[in-house]
Amino acid sequence: MAIRTALGAGRPRLVRQLFVESGLLAVASTSLGVGFAALGVRVLATFGPKDIPRLEEAGIDIRVLAFTLAVSLFAAILFGLIPAWKISRSGPGESLKLGTQVMSSSIGLKKTHGMLVVMEFALAVMLLIGAGLLVHSFLAVEAVDPGFEPGHVFTMEIAAPWGRPEPRTRALYQSTLER
Repeated sequence: MAIRTALGAGRPRLVRQLFVESGLLAVASTSLGVGFAALGVRVLATFGPKDIPRLEEAGIDIRVLAFTLAVSLFAAILFGLIPAWKISRSGPGESLKLGTQVMSSSIGLKKTHGMLVVMEFALAVMLLIGAGLLVHSFLAVEAVDPGFEPGHVFTMEIAAPWGRPEPRTRALYQSTLER
């Protein structure tokens, strides 16, 4: 950016470049994420457990996709705005004059890095708390008495042939239960 500024690029052009770069990254990452999600849903429907009802009907909800696109657009604007704001605060030749060591130790950059570290740490703590609560809830559900003895239980699934009248299907199920 400093070289482009020294060669005569104005602030509006640099800001536009930053927004285009962050927009392209957001579009590419969103497309990749949606592609992986669609592939994951298809793989889950194909190879997933067959006892999950309506698993073959699973798909990507259009509202969730719209929300994902909105978050991606917001992230592109935000992460294009931060460097643009930094560029607008400095003079055109200032970064070339100061050198990289002085620029990397500037107070604003340290504050930004510190803020990012604090946000990452807060997110990590939230994820750890969520994982702990999930494990605690799972153990609590496992400890609940189901009200029957689950040992030595036999289960089976019966599917009546297609096109069979409903009274005959009911009679089949009833005779199976009696036996």
